Amino acid sequence: MTFKSKMWSWNQDYFEGLREVGAEYAIRPDFESFSDYCLLKEKGLKKAANAESVKFVGHISKLSLKRRREIVAELAELFCYKASVHSLINHPIQMFMKDTLKDWVEGEPNCLAANRFYAFFGGGQKALEAALAIDPDDQISLVRLSYWMLDDVDFMVHHLDEGLFLGEEKSARVKLIRVANMIEKVDHKDTQGYLMGEHRSYTSMLKIWEEYKKVSREKPFPEWAAKKGFDFRFPAKFYY
Repeated sequence: MTFKSKMWSWNQDYFEGLREVGAEYAIRPDFESFSDYCLLKEKGLKKAANAESVKFVGHISKLSLKRRREIVAELAELFCYKASVHSLINHPIQMFMKDTLKDWVEGEPNCLAANRFYAFFGGGQKALEAALAIDPDDQISLVRLSYWMLDDVDFMVHHLDEGLFLGEEKSARVKLIRVANMIEKVDHKDTQGYLMGEHRSYTSMLKIWEEYKKVSREKPFPEWAAKKGFDFRFPAKFYY
């Protein structure tokens, strides 16, 4: 079995995604080097692919401001919707996108696309909040901010099996209320259903944890919660 076939055996969606993107952009003006980058990466030719990405950045950096922003917005949208191609945007392209989006937000603070996509390349939750202030129904911003806020809560609760809550319960409650409001606006039903399930799980965990704090802590939280009918699972932890 060749190296590539071994890689395909566990990462098939990634390589197929690279090939699809490379083929799609081969005939697109200003994306020729990006196409070559994707196709070389799909073949496992990392050094040659990186060289093409640098060539691509060099080309688009010479284009008009309007065209640079159009290309960066399209790449950012591709990044958002092509989740299976998890390293589609490599370091040279990422740095160019980050700088372009940062300048765009500073130059046009009320631009939805600039704020929405800057969130993924340095702007974080603050940029998504700005995007939602411009358009409260923007789907990319609603979904991504919901995921990120749920991740925040996940961090807060991931040591509950050791009797530790990281941060303040009030902050977690505020985040969960905000997420609930955003989930209601999500159009994609599968995504909405998944987010609702995660939200219910963390809401239940927080509620039971606050009840647990009021009583004797002779039993570990997971065991105490299980007797209440809640089977919370916690990741294994390794301390060095």
